[in-house]
Formats: sequence, C-alpha cells, structure tokens
Amino acid sequence: MRGYIALARGDTAAAAKVFDNLTDSIVSVPIDQFIRARLVGRTDPARAIAILERHPSFLDVMQPSRELERGRLAEKMGDRERAVDAYSYVAGIWQRTDSPQLKDAVKEANDALRRLDSDGRLRAQLAGTMRR
Repeated sequence: MRGYIALARGDTAAAAKVFDNLTDSIVSVPIDQFIRARLVGRTDPARAIAILERHPSFLDVMQPSRELERGRLAEKMGDRERAVDAYSYVAGIWQRTDSPQLKDAVKEANDALRRLDSDGRLRAQLAGTMRR
C-alpha cells in the first residue's frame, strides 16, 4: 500500500524503493508486477524486462501492456530482436481496436517496427519461434 501512496503523491523514487523491496510472493497480481517493472525500468531496464518476462500468462489482461513496455525497454537497451518481438505482438493483438488509447499503442508499435525492422526480415525470423 505504501508504494501506491507514494505514487499517488507523485513520488516515483519512494514508490520504486517500496516495490523493489517487496518479495515476488507479495507482488503477485499482474498490475503490481507491471508497476514494479515500470518503476525498476527507469534505472535498470534489463531487470525490468526480467520482471515482465518472469510472470507471463496468456490469461493475463495486462499482457499487451506488458509487451509494449517490454518493447520500449528492449529498444532502449538496443535489444532489437526482443523489441521487435514485443512490438509485433502489440501491433497484432490490438490492430482492430476502436479505443483511441489502444490505437496510440498500435501506432507506437508500428512506428517502432518501421524503425527497427523496416524490411520485415527480423519478424519473419521470429515468426517461426514462439517466445511467449
């Protein structure tokens, strides 16, 4: 609860400390894991990706948001393959959405794919392997 109170106050540094000090057994709800990864990702993108990849679930409604964040972090780290994999998932899962916010996410993912894989070769390579 202290982490959420710190976030409500706009104190992301304090929130990051609180979430970072909690054990995985306490941070077991998908939204808590996502928030933890976002906070950790500010200073340690590799560790944030590990958090995002540690708790995947096909029944998790946070999965598309988790993948978008994973793509952002991977791109920031220069991990092109992981970024393309994540952005491809987001572009595909929400491609027919009517929601303006989700359309923004799809645009972000498609823009990133154009930057990182303009010819589609990496996506073609990744298509043969299931990463999730």
